[in-house]
Amino acid sequence: MKNQEKTKIKNMPTVCKCEMPVKIKGKNQCWRCKKPFKELLENQEKETAKEIFRKVKVTFSNGDSITTNMNPRLTDQEIKDYYKIGRSFNIGNGEHDNMQTVSKVEILK
Repeated sequence: MKNQEKTKIKNMPTVCKCEMPVKIKGKNQCWRCKKPFKELLENQEKETAKEIFRKVKVTFSNGDSITTNMNPRLTDQEIKDYYKIGRSFNIGNGEHDNMQTVSKVEILK
């Protein structure tokens, strides 16, 4: 068996991009367009992730800001409660701690 055929795919899509129902008969590719399902699944996951995550911009007291993705199920109030103005976060990296307080929160999406 080929390596591609041995690969098990989680959350298999039900319809290929060519709009044909997915059928697996020993092969992990669309029976019509021959596109590998693994590639299709990865593309779908990327597109879905871009669409559903909430986007938040957080500005800290030193002027630094981050833009981050958050769970789509969170309400605006839950996001604001987490990044509450005055709350401290370590925005440093590795051995260098950099504790800063939140000064502004913008919910972009």
